[in-house]
Amino acid sequence: MLSLRRVIVAGVIALPLTMGGAGVAMADAFHGHDATAGPDGVSDSHTSAVAHGGHHGHFGGGAAFAEVNSTTGPDGPTTEWIFAVAGENGDVVYYKGKDTAGPQGVSSTAISATSGYDG
Repeated sequence: MLSLRRVIVAGVIALPLTMGGAGVAMADAFHGHDATAGPDGVSDSHTSAVAHGGHHGHFGGGAAFAEVNSTTGPDGPTTEWIFAVAGENGDVVYYKGKDTAGPQGVSSTAISATSGYDG
């Protein structure tokens, strides 16, 4: 009887895990957004990630990630961003930057790296 109980419990646990695993395997995109406002300023954040095969026609297949965070407050606005792509042929693109404006002036910095990408 104990063995039958174990089989039933294992079956009850295995079905949701199997369905959850299939859902994770089929998920190919994530998009998130967050916005806040308060007495010290406002904030807005966007995050996106996508993985896809070559049949979609973007980047020859592979994965992409983007994140943008913007804030403004007593010292002025700031935007920070990251963008990365990895193609199925080994092409890689990475960009990161920050733009600010405030009492001391304006600043813009960016860093990038590419390998095998001619876009």
